[in-house]
Amino acid sequence: MEKEKRRIYEELLMERDQLRKEGVQSWITYKQMFGQLTAEVFEEQVACIRCKKTIAYLQKARNWNKGVKAEDLDNYLERVMKPYKVQLERLLRDAEAVKETETATPYEVKRSKELYRRLARMLHPDLNPCTDGSEILQELWLRVQDAYDGNDVKTLLELEVLVRKELRELGWEGEDQEISDLDDRIRETEEEIERIRNTEPYTLKDLVCDPEKCAAKQEELEKERTSFREYHSRLKQKMLELMQEGGIEIHVDGTDN
Repeated sequence: MEKEKRRIYEELLMERDQLRKEGVQSWITYKQMFGQLTAEVFEEQVACIRCKKTIAYLQKARNWNKGVKAEDLDNYLERVMKPYKVQLERLLRDAEAVKETETATPYEVKRSKELYRRLARMLHPDLNPCTDGSEILQELWLRVQDAYDGNDVKTLLELEVLVRKELRELGWEGEDQEISDLDDRIRETEEEIERIRNTEPYTLKDLVCDPEKCAAKQEELEKERTSFREYHSRLKQKMLELMQEGGIEIHVDGTDN
């Protein structure tokens, strides 16, 4: 009975890790398809926000019958727009980074999965208590996970040699070692699998694997970008009208008329 429970637990751990990997890959694919366009939409949105904050600043100056110093306006905008600037830079970096991500071949995906399952049975902290007690095994486990996420077959093969060597030196007894609280572990892993299946990034898989949904998403983002561009144009016009009607001047010499 315990042996069968262990087998079930192992399979659940492998399924969970596979779903996590698929989630990461779906996120990468999503970013490759829509990352640049998403950044462009946000860039247009930020331009609108900047315009609106400029308008609010100018309206306040008009209400107080004050001139506007260019330096003061620039400093104000630099301060209030900083969080948006940081977010935009991150979106642009992400969009650029995923362009360099290589797509694995079907063989590499299949082979890396086989190697990972074999290594996980030896090294997974939930299956082998030796891992938590060894810095070397912990480092090897992290390297195994990284290689698996990248479908790096060559590295996984090399790591298998190192893992087996280290385990031999530690005298690991393999599957003969008992795992405590198997029923609780099985239940918790099943719940975790359910959460992964129903949250991003895994749920992006349904989108990126469906050509019709991808086309609809592309159209949605393009319409959103156009909408923000048109709104930005209207805001700029409003800003100019406010300056003209209110007699507001932006001074670059630091004077306050």
